[in-house]
Amino acid sequence: MSTPERDLDAHATRALRELLQGRKPDEADRMALTGEVRACVDALLEALQTDGVQAVRVAFQALLVDRPWLNRLASQSTDDSGQEQKPSRRIRFLPDSAFENRPARQWLIPSILPKEGIALVFGLPGCGKSFLVMAWSLCIASGMPWLGRQVLQGPVAYIAGEGAFGIGPRIKAWKTHHQFSGESGVQWFDEAVILQDASHFNELLTAFAEDFPQPPVLVVIDTLSRCSGGADENSNTEMAKVIAAADLIQRHFHCTVLIIHHGGKDRDRGPRGASSLVGNTETNIEVVQTTEGCRVKCFKQKDAPKFAPISLKLQQVQIGPAEEDTSAVLILGNDQAQEQMSNSEKVMYTALQGKSLSFSEWVQAGIGSGLVKTISKTSAENAIKKLVDLGYVQKTGKLYTCTAREQGEDDGMDE
Repeated sequence: MSTPERDLDAHATRALRELLQGRKPDEADRMALTGEVRACVDALLEALQTDGVQAVRVAFQALLVDRPWLNRLASQSTDDSGQEQKPSRRIRFLPDSAFENRPARQWLIPSILPKEGIALVFGLPGCGKSFLVMAWSLCIASGMPWLGRQVLQGPVAYIAGEGAFGIGPRIKAWKTHHQFSGESGVQWFDEAVILQDASHFNELLTAFAEDFPQPPVLVVIDTLSRCSGGADENSNTEMAKVIAAADLIQRHFHCTVLIIHHGGKDRDRGPRGASSLVGNTETNIEVVQTTEGCRVKCFKQKDAPKFAPISLKLQQVQIGPAEEDTSAVLILGNDQAQEQMSNSEKVMYTALQGKSLSFSEWVQAGIGSGLVKTISKTSAENAIKKLVDLGYVQKTGKLYTCTAREQGEDDGMDE
């Protein structure tokens, strides 16, 4: 179709630019238009009024299929006199130095969860993936180390699309285990958000802006199935729309978007569904259930080495007076506990086995154990702090005990 020259003017440019930025165009500009340009502007205005700016952008892309001249028109800019200026550009090519001098990659959790990008945690039902991601979220928001690993602290938004009743007990268990009081810094929403739905997406961006004094550094989508509105997981086209929405969030806030998803029947192929879920995400982490808890394995880590598998076990935590008032936290598994300890930590851990001791009693037990003659009081005190941070030891009141878990105990994991 030939370009309608009479409509390629400042009125159309201003109207289109306003609409694409989510604002209603000036009525004088709209009324000055005729023909197909007027029809396009009216269609975009209707989309804005019905479903918001995301719907406008979707409709604009659809119109471009048969009307490529719309893109040229929207990219033009005008000065106050209405005269056309040189179009502004978003795309700019840069020399080597611009990339060589960029800061090194940052991590929310070193070598595991990068800062900025889209990550996917997947596994079969009941493997513990939500326990894991909730622990990451609480640690990142509060600044608490995750099993001895320092985190990059910042606000966290957690969209819990399923299993809302488990949120409270798991938060209590985490706080009890870490002796943490007050608000963690995670903000929770316990309903599904359909990411590729324009009205849901716009409301989500508004919620981020109004509920977070500072932008979140981590946005958790739990789970992909609940937050994709029944979209076909096997369709690369459908899943690409979901990932595109996550990418808009990531770019808007310069944050990490972490999506929790189910594993496929063939573990070698990774998460369930379309291959685009692996191809269009930077980090893929698999969680596999084990007899004592779960094993966390790096399936994909773009532009960085894969981290070594991490074995975790589920530690039951009493969160209320009744016997059934329990939940759980994930701590390092027995197969990794001893090998990651320093010499002084091994001494102190051995000294506590099968006992409940106060801080001073434990220090004296370690110093007088005879296992290592050179351990000092300072080394013993530092080892105690590290053992608690790593999750090997828990404190109840004034007493410390090892967190070893009896075999056969119900793990309580449903995700």
